[in-house]
Amino acid sequence: MHDVVAFENNADLFSFGDPLLQPDFFARICAAADAHLLLDLHNAFAFCRNHTIELDAFLDRLPWERVLEIHLSGGSDSDPGFLPSRRSLRMDSHDGAVPEPVWNAFAAALPRARNLRAVVLEWFPEAMDARAGEVFAADFARARSVLC
Repeated sequence: MHDVVAFENNADLFSFGDPLLQPDFFARICAAADAHLLLDLHNAFAFCRNHTIELDAFLDRLPWERVLEIHLSGGSDSDPGFLPSRRSLRMDSHDGAVPEPVWNAFAAALPRARNLRAVVLEWFPEAMDARAGEVFAADFARARSVLC
């Protein structure tokens, strides 16, 4: 048995070049390093929204045979004053319900990720309160229902 190395995709706020080429870069890393991908679907959603590219087009280019783990989380939109343009960015803040586009991507990802070993639902501890606990429990139940 050999060691397994995986890396996670980011929710980058900017990029140099064509952001839709990022999955191709991931595939090259996986091939060159015999590495795997920890696919954070909220990060992919945020990345695509922030770069105005289609999530489905991004996901279509991933090396699915290398996806070992999927992460689900929520996030928030930046304050419009964050940028001079007043444009809001999607932040990977792990402080809210999993958004519907991420659920849709999760359902579509499961048959593609044939080597999947785990699914993780993420919230930052500092974002947890009684209300957040209820939202987390609902997201957990939904993830379980999609998996089972």
